Amino acid sequence: MNARTNNHHLPPLQYTWSFHSGSSGKTYTEHKIQGEAIVFVSKGAIRITWAETEEYIHASELCIIPSENKYTWTCIEDSILICSQFNYDLFYEGSHPTDRLAPLSEIAPPSKALICKKTVVSFFSLMEEYIHSKIMDNKLSKLKVQELIHLLFKTCSDEELTCLFSPVTGKDLQFKKFIINNYSGVKSVKELAELANYSTSGFIKKFQQNFNESPYRWMQNQKSKMILADIKSKSIPLKEIAMKYDFYSYPHFCKFCKTHFGYTPSEIINNKMI
Repeated sequence: MNARTNNHHLPPLQYTWSFHSGSSGKTYTEHKIQGEAIVFVSKGAIRITWAETEEYIHASELCIIPSENKYTWTCIEDSILICSQFNYDLFYEGSHPTDRLAPLSEIAPPSKALICKKTVVSFFSLMEEYIHSKIMDNKLSKLKVQELIHLLFKTCSDEELTCLFSPVTGKDLQFKKFIINNYSGVKSVKELAELANYSTSGFIKKFQQNFNESPYRWMQNQKSKMILADIKSKSIPLKEIAMKYDFYSYPHFCKFCKTHFGYTPSEIINNKMI
């Protein structure tokens, strides 16, 4: 994009925070995002579009954009944005009461822009300072996303939360929560479907409706993230990691890592993976 950007770069599928400024009348395009995106307008006003959605967001308002989307924003006036990328799994971690989110059918029309309370606006003012000071690493970035979600649940009504998080949660909150809570305990899509009391074909259809990808691909991606986290922790011997994830041999485990990460487990431990 051509807007002035100050972004602390982190590895793919990690948590990021970034600062953007744009001039009145100019249009900017963000590349396809891998995780969900939080977009907060600190100053000015923008028109933002993704997929078939268009929203007008003014100063002190924010929206959430679902993963795998390229989004475009046009400045109605000179504007400043603070953005974050995160993995939607975080939404289901901890004690956030998802039963506060009403079915979308009970709310019409669901606006996806939220007018932030003073506490949330102050949070973003501090985030701007953090971004410019270049102190953001992945751990701090994730903690700040968790803090923001906590603040939103504390300061927003049930209806506001439902509309804001609808791009992330979709229409079936309980199904998504079931998947997040149970996928790591099974070894196949068939096993997960049986656990959810679905036929395999019915499960695949429902899964794709909620996650926008096949359950096999999604489970492989989750497995890859967990393996990479275990390797980088350096607290578990590599052969134990291979056994933990049911690789039939250590060479098979090495081949998996080379295919998915571009490096062998030993190379990852030796910090060759950026």
